[in-house]
Amino acid sequence: MTIKTIIIDNSLSRRALCEEAKAVEIIAYMQSLYEMGVKYTEITTDVFLRLPPGQDFSKTILRITNENDLYYVNSFNFAYVILPANLTHFAERIRKPIISEIYLRGSNPFTVTKMFKKSFNLSNVSMIRYVDDFDDDKELMEKLVKGLQEKFIWPIDICPLNHNAGGVSAAISAVFAGSDSVTMRYGDKTKFAELQDYMLNLANMYGITPSKEAVVALCRCHALHYLVFGTPTDSDTDALREYQIVPHRSTPVDGFMSYGYEGRMLKSIRNGRQKDEDIYLSPLVEKLRSMQLDKKSAKEISDIIDSYCAKLFK
Repeated sequence: MTIKTIIIDNSLSRRALCEEAKAVEIIAYMQSLYEMGVKYTEITTDVFLRLPPGQDFSKTILRITNENDLYYVNSFNFAYVILPANLTHFAERIRKPIISEIYLRGSNPFTVTKMFKKSFNLSNVSMIRYVDDFDDDKELMEKLVKGLQEKFIWPIDICPLNHNAGGVSAAISAVFAGSDSVTMRYGDKTKFAELQDYMLNLANMYGITPSKEAVVALCRCHALHYLVFGTPTDSDTDALREYQIVPHRSTPVDGFMSYGYEGRMLKSIRNGRQKDEDIYLSPLVEKLRSMQLDKKSAKEISDIIDSYCAKLFK
């Protein structure tokens, strides 16, 4: 199945960066998100001002937080500008495609959009983002997405909150319902649907597995997230990875069963017999093995990442 929905990551627009984060690390983090399948990364001017002046912003969305942000909007090649509903009066001063952001807070999206349309000049609005704790029921999401697309002229972006722990399911439902765009956050599940949980659920529930390149990028993001934000990633995938994948949940691809994350003792099951083997795997290789990659592929990907990181930190 080919997924046509655009994926936006908002991790760089809703969290403070680590003071020691370098521009090269931020750029590498953004590039890794693109390689994971993200179409656009959303940033604030705080992030923008830490990047080099010649940076290409064609895959970047600038989030407007106050009037001072308008000084930068029209001078750089941002793909879009996020304009929260309470700042819509700035729209006429922006010469970039605008994504208007509406927090529904449980309100009827059709009623809210009608009121929004009557209250503001939306002639230069290119998309409307709806933010809410959406019901993850597929039929309800399809009814919502199709109804908004048929009733209004703008493409829609669904941004599921995760306050009720249903953000990822709602994001998947929105993708299958044909939403033009879905916004998630990598590395933090506390408020929004988390991106790597989305990828894992697509693979486990629907058999839509990420490419080897996307897996490599996911591992890079995992390391770069700490450098950029100063905190480890927080997702259901991380919790699962901590305990590894246990026998009753899946069948090992080549007989290896890992017990632990930091390169602990492995047990090998071959020919119906269980045998202890003192095999030490690096945390990265073991992480890849937990994602059901065979030993050879995991080692190949690990070598690629090691080479990449060596170049990055020279």
